[in-house]
Amino acid sequence: MNLFNELTQDLKKKFETNKKIGFFISGGLDSSVLLYASCLIKQEQNLDNEFIVFTVPRYDDSVVHANRILSWISEKFQINFSQYYVGNPDLHHSRQVESGCVEAYEKNLADFFLLGCTAVPQELPKQLVRNRSSWDRLYQPWFDYTKDHTVRLMLELQCYELISLTHTCTESKTIRCGECWQCSERAWAFAKVGIEDYGTM
Repeated sequence: MNLFNELTQDLKKKFETNKKIGFFISGGLDSSVLLYASCLIKQEQNLDNEFIVFTVPRYDDSVVHANRILSWISEKFQINFSQYYVGNPDLHHSRQVESGCVEAYEKNLADFFLLGCTAVPQELPKQLVRNRSSWDRLYQPWFDYTKDHTVRLMLELQCYELISLTHTCTESKTIRCGECWQCSERAWAFAKVGIEDYGTM
C-alpha cells in the first residue's frame, strides 16, 4: 500500500465523524503536505468536510508563509479556506499550537484538529522535544514517522512546488540559515530520500 492510501485509510474515519477539521499551517513542509493530501482525500472520497486553517502569528512571518501555501493549495483544489489567527506567539514554541487549538475549540471554530508534526530523527542532536497530544480532539498522523516520510509522500503526490514554497528556518524570515535545528532536520530528510532540496526558505 502506498503512503497516500495509508493516510487515506487513517484519516477517512476521522473525516466521516468530524465535520469541521482544523489544520495549523505555518508555512512548513509537514503541515503543507498534510493539508494538500487531505484536500486530495476529500476530493477523491467525495467528502463534505469543511477544512479550516489556523495560524499562530509568530514573529518569523508565519502568516506570510502560511498565506503563500494556502493561495497555492486553494488554486489547486478550488477551495476557499476559512482562516483564523489564534494562539499566543509569546509562549514557548512547543506550546503555541496547543494554545491555538484550545482557543479555536472554545470558539467552536473547528471540532477536530490535524497536526503535521513528525518524530525527531535519532541521527540528529536531540535539541528539540515534540510531544504527542493526549487530547482526543487533536490527531498527529505522522508522530511516529520522521520528516523523510513527508518528503516521500510529497514525491508520491507529485506536489513538487512545495519544495520551493515552504519555509523551514526559525532563524530567518526569508532565506534559510542552514544552521538551525529545523534547517538541519529538513536537510537530513531530503538527503535520506536522495533528492535535491532546491528550496531556499
